[in-house]
Amino acid sequence: MPTSPLRIPAINYKGLPFDAVTDFGKQTWESIRNDVRTACKDGTVCLKLERLYSVDLPASETATVSECGFVKISPAAGREIDRGAPLTIIGLGPCLGGTPGEGSPPETPPPDSPTPESPSPDGAPPDDSVSVSPPSIAPAP
Repeated sequence: MPTSPLRIPAINYKGLPFDAVTDFGKQTWESIRNDVRTACKDGTVCLKLERLYSVDLPASETATVSECGFVKISPAAGREIDRGAPLTIIGLGPCLGGTPGEGSPPETPPPDSPTPESPSPDGAPPDDSVSVSPPSIAPAP
């Protein structure tokens, strides 16, 4: 198993959604995971992938991007990073199925959304998990 630092691969799905809710978003997320897996060269996703959606991205980066669409990664492609370190996948928000960025309100799934995955047996969420709060339902008057 390789232990040396990893060079961050070029990941460019400009404008494509990578949310955890829609089928197309899930497919793009899996493509991102596969790009990282290939770069890791050991058959694993050796970085901690994080989704982040922000409403405070420069217009020059988001001119052709719709809400929930891929904008960039951080750290940038080509940089060396330790295995297990976070790699943030940044999209235009707000968007359901990700971590709200600066200025982005917390998101809640629609009432018919699937239940989020349970944490692992030790209580920690999976490395590339997404936290989504269930909607609150007020009692009938």
